[in-house]
Amino acid sequence: MIYFTHSVDRLNAGRTARPLRFIGFGIRHPRSNTEQIIPNRYNAEEHISLVFNHEPLQVRINGTAMNLPADTLVVWNTKVRAIYGEVGKQWRISWLQIAGPEVDTLLEKNAIPFNTPIPFGSERVINLCWMPLLEEFCGTIPLDMPLVLHHIEGIFLEARRILAHPGADSEQGRIPEPFLRIRNKMDRICPAECDLRKLAAEIHLAPVYFCRKFKEYFGLPPVNYMILRRLHNAALLLRSSGLSIQEIAEQTGYHNAFHFSRQFKRHFGIPPSLFREDGFTEKTAVISSRRNHICGIPPESSP
Repeated sequence: MIYFTHSVDRLNAGRTARPLRFIGFGIRHPRSNTEQIIPNRYNAEEHISLVFNHEPLQVRINGTAMNLPADTLVVWNTKVRAIYGEVGKQWRISWLQIAGPEVDTLLEKNAIPFNTPIPFGSERVINLCWMPLLEEFCGTIPLDMPLVLHHIEGIFLEARRILAHPGADSEQGRIPEPFLRIRNKMDRICPAECDLRKLAAEIHLAPVYFCRKFKEYFGLPPVNYMILRRLHNAALLLRSSGLSIQEIAEQTGYHNAFHFSRQFKRHFGIPPSLFREDGFTEKTAVISSRRNHICGIPPESSP
């Protein structure tokens, strides 16, 4: 699975007026047992938290238990205490924590209620909005703020549509089980090579049709999906391990360090060596600090 925990120091760099401030960001982050998600214990600033749970999950809101269906979004404010999970169970969340008048304007414009479950029924909003945000956050400074705001408003627009037509997206937008099974298999075997013909044959589809539908459901063709996974895994290793670039290339499925470096630069805009050097500065650290992590988990304990 892809998970990404982003420090926000880089995202807020140079933003003196701070009409939009980033507190935390993550995609498909694995957690276990119970954990206080709201409010952020390491950031007392007023902010909102968009939290999307990928599995059915229990959440206790001010002590009252509520069961959330899989693929549910909640836009939290800091006025409640929300504890996610159950003892002995594993779960995953994607999140975005932001603050500022621009956020307040978008919320009011789209009439998004606070602390109210919005069941999406699929990961469509993750593929349409969270993944493009990840691409932007992994790029080089300066951020394209109009584009970032476009993706954030995209989340609110998707939520508004579901609130206006309850249940519609849960059927029309649901990813068919065979494609979910194939994607999970790709996640398990990564960084090994994928034979698209064999993957397509497993669900009785022609390779061309399989690739077209995969892109429709997950936002990327299967080959690009695997490349993205490998490169993001490599980015995490560059920022959090002492492995050499050659070792990281091999661990992420590249047998040639030169080819790996070329692909990495094409995706992130800088070669892996500079990405690693920048990773230990306040400017671009990917592994988040206690202060900026949504739940305050220190980098060394991240999975």
